[in-house]
Amino acid sequence: MSDGPVLRYTSDGRSEEVPARPRSRAELLKEAALAVPHLVVLLGRLLRDNDVPLRRKLLAGAALAYVVSPIDLLPDTIPFVGRIDDIVLLAASIHHLMNAVPADRLVEYWEGSEDALDIVAGIVEWGADLLPGPLRRLIIDSPGTSP
Repeated sequence: MSDGPVLRYTSDGRSEEVPARPRSRAELLKEAALAVPHLVVLLGRLLRDNDVPLRRKLLAGAALAYVVSPIDLLPDTIPFVGRIDDIVLLAASIHHLMNAVPADRLVEYWEGSEDALDIVAGIVEWGADLLPGPLRRLIIDSPGTSP
């Protein structure tokens, strides 16, 4: 992290300069949660982007359908583990969708601060990395899915 001031996303939708300092995990998670409305807008714009391959759009739609579906591979009644499959699959599909466009277009589509986008991108990348290898190769790394 740099020594100079940084932009931080606030709950009222503004970006403000604050002195740079290491932030706690709780602060990072709060900032990411405040960015959720911007993530929804970003995903809507990506889904309307003609340069995003249809396969990636369908994967994102299928992941969302799975998350809201009452049918789960791991039932939600199993503490912690029951929600993990939903989170990982959704994060992997968002990561895959975000990687379909160049970084400058992603920034253009994002309405929040770049700092918040970096946090969200890091979270969805982390979730995508949790996807088991065979499933990752099938869904994300399969031929014809490169941007």
